[in-house]
Amino acid sequence: MTNKINFKDRNTLSMLREAVGHAEIRASQKRRELENPTDLEIARMRVRESEFSLLSSQLHLEWRLNLNKEYAAVGDAIESKKDKLQADIARLDVDKAQQHLDAAESTYRLIHSQQ
Repeated sequence: MTNKINFKDRNTLSMLREAVGHAEIRASQKRRELENPTDLEIARMRVRESEFSLLSSQLHLEWRLNLNKEYAAVGDAIESKKDKLQADIARLDVDKAQQHLDAAESTYRLIHSQQ
């Protein structure tokens, strides 16, 4: 029997996002706790943190889109526009997180190639 995650359920998305947030915090704490870390170790940890950040942003976007879809018929025109703007902000957060991940991966590859 397989358990499938329902990505259309906002409660599930909220729980997943919270779990990812905790993992991101733990990764940041691990990086700070390293004694005399090498540049490569720091870069590797930043890549990990960026991956968590991207995943969190993607989960928030899915949550926002599901919320908008659920309440599209209920809200008035102003609330609908507000919800669409919130979704646009979530999309921008995903793009920003992707750029941070790309930069962290590039830094890691550069440092790795220099060693």
